[in-house]
Amino acid sequence: MWLRDNANVLERVSRVRRPISFKIYGITGLLLILMALVTLISSINFERVDRQMSLLSNYYIPLDQILGDIRYHHLLQGMLLERALAINSGLALLPQARSMVQAAAGKLGDCEYETYSAQSKKMRQAITDPEGQALLGFELNRYCGDRKTLLATALVDKALALPYVAEDPVLVREFTQLQDEMLRIPEARAAMSASVDKFAAGSQVADTQAEKILKEQMESDRRAVGRTSSTVSRLLHNITREAAAKASHAERSTTLFNWGITLAAAILGILFAGLITRNLIKPVRALLKGARSVEGGDLSIIIQVHSSDEIELLAQAFNYMVGGLREKESIKETFGKYIDPRIVKGLLDEHSFSDVGNKTFATVFFSDIEGFTPICEQLSADAVVKLLNSYFSHMSQPIRDHNGIIDKYIGDAIMAFWAPPFTGEQEHALLACRAALDQRARLAEFRAALPDVIGLRRGIPAFNVRIGLATGEVTAGSVGSDEAKSYTVIGDTVNLASRLEAANKAFGTYLLISETTRKLAGDAIEVRDLARIRVAGKVEWAHVYELLGLTGQVEEGLLTLRDRFEVGLRCYLERDWDGSESHFAACAELDPDDRPSRVFLDLTARFRAQPPAADWEGILEVTK
Repeated sequence: MWLRDNANVLERVSRVRRPISFKIYGITGLLLILMALVTLISSINFERVDRQMSLLSNYYIPLDQILGDIRYHHLLQGMLLERALAINSGLALLPQARSMVQAAAGKLGDCEYETYSAQSKKMRQAITDPEGQALLGFELNRYCGDRKTLLATALVDKALALPYVAEDPVLVREFTQLQDEMLRIPEARAAMSASVDKFAAGSQVADTQAEKILKEQMESDRRAVGRTSSTVSRLLHNITREAAAKASHAERSTTLFNWGITLAAAILGILFAGLITRNLIKPVRALLKGARSVEGGDLSIIIQVHSSDEIELLAQAFNYMVGGLREKESIKETFGKYIDPRIVKGLLDEHSFSDVGNKTFATVFFSDIEGFTPICEQLSADAVVKLLNSYFSHMSQPIRDHNGIIDKYIGDAIMAFWAPPFTGEQEHALLACRAALDQRARLAEFRAALPDVIGLRRGIPAFNVRIGLATGEVTAGSVGSDEAKSYTVIGDTVNLASRLEAANKAFGTYLLISETTRKLAGDAIEVRDLARIRVAGKVEWAHVYELLGLTGQVEEGLLTLRDRFEVGLRCYLERDWDGSESHFAACAELDPDDRPSRVFLDLTARFRAQPPAADWEGILEVTK
């Protein structure tokens, strides 16, 4: 076993979770990841800076230039209007000037300065009147101002269409607010043009007071255009300053982050290097110390290494090597709590339990706690575990005291058996009966300790145990996989013992034994003949008995009840319903708590009302 375990350890050397090479490469990989993280975050921050710079260069600054042109055209428009008014109080040539501007609109395009200047010169040459030239300039600047406003709003629309702008609520709000303010400029300019037109029409009428009012309105609208342009310009300047500040902040943040990550990478690199060096040296020193202890004769040494690398596997191999020197005693001491010590001894010393099964005559034991599921529902998980541990401790000892082998614990159930070579060929049935009766006797002690076990002082659940014993031929041997095996018994006798334990529910009893168990135990026990039953999964019926106690240890009243019951049972099997009812009723009077008497009284009443078939043999079907 020691050689096999060590071979397994050595085989795992190539499959270690964290080999030393992994740790060394891990430091390098970590630093590379940190560098990649720096590059990634720097790229993200630089992209933010680039976006802010792009907004500044492609949108904010061009918009500011366009707004400057708009204000320029508006100021020039006002100056030319003042000139026209100074030259002549009338504006009769305004329609002619507007017509000429509309005709040249296609050539003006987006009102670049050269185009505007060339067209303005040609148009002024067409009108020799100074007032007409001023009005022509007024209309040209109005047209160019409107065109510039359209360019500005189109540029804002283009900015809003950018994905990173559309995803930023702040930018969307700023551009939308800017666009809304820009759209007020054409409205103000249109109002000013309407005022100019009214003034031009009113100047042809000899009404000085009306002309004065129109002129004041025209001047008010012209100032409104100026205020609107100034408002848009201030808003744009604020947005531009904020964008520049964001770009500057992002640039500083990127620089600081890069330095921070670089410093962190350096510190982490030093820490990891020191940690790995320490983790390599410390276990090596522990192994050296352990080797010296073994050399000095100390076999209790255990090397604790948790490095998840080749050194940990080396430490495990060392521990297995030392453990091999004390393996047999350790197994006997440890596994004796889980497997019967006689089986452990046979496996380790005699090697008598091979994989080949053998037929033998044995008595099989099954027990189960009555109503265990409802009991669990009243208790916490911790209380359930404490309950089972205490119960198994109390109930396992009688089995061991009477040379029984505890096969397994199945939930709240216990399976055990008595068979050669652990017991004599003729004594195992009686030993099993003695163990079962001893268990029943210990239940009172266990019930008394139950409040302390489960931690309850009120509402203590009722606690009872059902037991089934069956004797017959079984197959005994080591059963299981190559990795895990157990020495056990299998066969019909095992199934019958399990069914007898469950059959207690049908009769209201707690300890049923098979006919073969009763015969082999002989006169050493007192029993009550119960019935012929057919259990689930079996075609043949079985004769079952209730184990009352050891001979000479059963109360006289119980024996009297037993004898009267068996008379009633004979009447029942002979279909003498009157006699059956009489005797079972007498049993119920002797002991009102005798549940088998109640069961057969009910059966007698049922068959009296509806007699069984002619081939009825008195067999009860126990399906659970």
